[in-house]
Amino acid sequence: MCCDCANSSTDLYLARRYRITTDSDHNYLVVDNIIDRAFTQTKPGKAWVSDMTYIAVKEGIIYLTTITDLFDRKVIGWSLSWVFRSDRATYFGQMVPL
Repeated sequence: MCCDCANSSTDLYLARRYRITTDSDHNYLVVDNIIDRAFTQTKPGKAWVSDMTYIAVKEGIIYLTTITDLFDRKVIGWSLSWVFRSDRATYFGQMVPL
């Protein structure tokens, strides 16, 4: 085998598997962008953001939802679920004490 061969052990990489979870072509309610990219806040509790991601575990896929306060960038709450549901952030946000 020649040293220029693409099959050498240093050139073999497995592509990471990923799942597309964003579907922008839908008929669901889209709310106004009231933050308008103002990610620097002057008071705590004024603006929260939420994100959802997935984590591959031995048993399958588990979904992580986090809620972060933009003032100090601290995660104020999180939730794990076996089901990907966008209402998780809304539900969890109602449970966070102010």
